[in-house]
Amino acid sequence: MTGLGVIGTGHFASYFVAALRRGGYEGDIFLSPRNAGIAARLKHDFQCHVANSNTDVLEHAGVILLSVRPQHAAETLQLLRFGREHNVISAMAGIPVERIRELVPGAGAIHRIMPSSFIEAVPGPIPLYPAAPALMS
Repeated sequence: MTGLGVIGTGHFASYFVAALRRGGYEGDIFLSPRNAGIAARLKHDFQCHVANSNTDVLEHAGVILLSVRPQHAAETLQLLRFGREHNVISAMAGIPVERIRELVPGAGAIHRIMPSSFIEAVPGPIPLYPAAPALMS
């Protein structure tokens, strides 16, 4: 299981995918089909795969970006089964790591990033906590 999976394909996910590709990331990116318009654009512009479901995203990717709106986190994530092989990166503002752990029981490491739309247009850092050198490459 390799590549990056994105659960929640909205505006932030599109900024994040664009920044990764422009920064040289060549790995597979599997997108949630939730927002068909954005997913289709990212597939075309950045050579991503649009999964059939969020479960399908988990079956293909080892690193999972959670990019759902905080108010939809529980209803979206409770239906999924994360395993130790999934390293989770949350871009969900205001949800502490302890709550994320409750929402994705069974997942491996959990990290948070500070989302910002500037990453699509301007190269720069994306704060990640806790630090994970393996995820930075």
